[in-house]
Amino acid sequence: MRCRDGRGRRILRSVLIAIAVGLVAGAVVALLVPQRDAADRAPAERPGTFRLVPREAPDVRYGAALPDRPDRIVGRASVIDGDTIEIRGQSIRLFGIDALEDDQKCLAGGKRQRCAQRAANALSEKIGRRNVLCEKRARDRYDRIVGVCYADGEDLNAWLVAEGWALAYRRYSRLYVEHEEKARRANKGVWATRFVKPWEARRGKRLGQRVATRRCAIKGNISAAGERIYHVPGGYYYGQTRVDESEGERWFCSEAEARAAGWRPALR
Repeated sequence: MRCRDGRGRRILRSVLIAIAVGLVAGAVVALLVPQRDAADRAPAERPGTFRLVPREAPDVRYGAALPDRPDRIVGRASVIDGDTIEIRGQSIRLFGIDALEDDQKCLAGGKRQRCAQRAANALSEKIGRRNVLCEKRARDRYDRIVGVCYADGEDLNAWLVAEGWALAYRRYSRLYVEHEEKARRANKGVWATRFVKPWEARRGKRLGQRVATRRCAIKGNISAAGERIYHVPGGYYYGQTRVDESEGERWFCSEAEARAAGWRPALR
């Protein structure tokens, strides 16, 4: 087609440019649409294969402070004794285990040793400066949390029993009985010594002494001032009073016997 003037040539050029732009746009759309559709479709899977669906993994290192929940408490821990720690002012009794009482001693090589203190020191060294996570199980009569505690995912309750620094507290759980049996066979911790089981010590038993019978259950205690005072069952301080015969303290079978020996009754 021939154009007779300049105006006709301009119209023809505009038409050709419009056609070219349309063709280019169509090609671009044809390229993009299949890719978008493919992105929207799930990839085909071969028969017999499966895909792992990612899930949030728990932070077992506790490097950053995790938020507390009703069933757990997390933070830096200080050791109170061999089976009790404290996190941010909350006292936590370790579940299912029982360590020697603070005033208990064990006998090794003919010498008395402070095994209760050694247990507390071992636990403190084990924790170091790491955060501890405790899963709450209950509260005891002293309103302490009772729980299982972990450092970097390791069960500290189990570790104490496995190292021989605590015993499985069968009265409440058999969770750590196997750990205790292995520690005993390997003579670890207190199992390398002679000692009194902590629940027997709380009843007044000491090394080489039989547990007092109910007939002889009055505790003769010597105060820091040297005063001789006896405590009867049910008395205000009876539960926390310990009898150390090596210090001259003793058990009595009756109040009359205690008074005759020069001991006075507790005021409460």
